[in-house]
Amino acid sequence: GGYIYYRNQTDFGKIYKMKTDGSENNCIINMENCTHINIINDYLFFYVPSFEQGGYYMSDVNGNGNGVSSYDALSIQKYMLKLIKELPES
Repeated sequence: GGYIYYRNQTDFGKIYKMKTDGSENNCIINMENCTHINIINDYLFFYVPSFEQGGYYMSDVNGNGNGVSSYDALSIQKYMLKLIKELPES
């Protein structure tokens, strides 16, 4: 089975991942108020609109990663325009 990724309103907007059967429901991004959640290939992109940790972030779908750099943003644009076939850009 597949997974569902969602913003958990009851846990301050942190990002969770669970199997489609409802099992393995776990927090994978322990940052509050996550928004604009998107998955491209195996990468999770999201935005945090806070003063302390605000900005765009990139993570793999298991919850690892770092902030989105200008290089990452350019690669995402290239991917969306179909100039490259996959992320991360090699």
